[in-house]
Amino acid sequence: MARAEQEPGRGLNLREKAFWAAEVLVGALATWTALVALDRLGQKEFGQAAEYGTNAAVYAIIAGAIFAADKLLVNRGPKNPPSS
Repeated sequence: MARAEQEPGRGLNLREKAFWAAEVLVGALATWTALVALDRLGQKEFGQAAEYGTNAAVYAIIAGAIFAADKLLVNRGPKNPPSS
């Protein structure tokens, strides 16, 4: 997605849109799950808080992996030599 932001007038292609959507959805899921874990801690339900906290950590790792895969794939596109 970095290339799309740097080149004016160029929209995101389908792969970039899919990665962006996956990053946002999994990130939102991780955030929501972490907030539920904090709520459970406030209610002194430590077993459920630990379970939700673990799930939030897993979702955050998945979101990071999606982000990293997106950044690695951006640089693997076809390389066009400059035309003279």
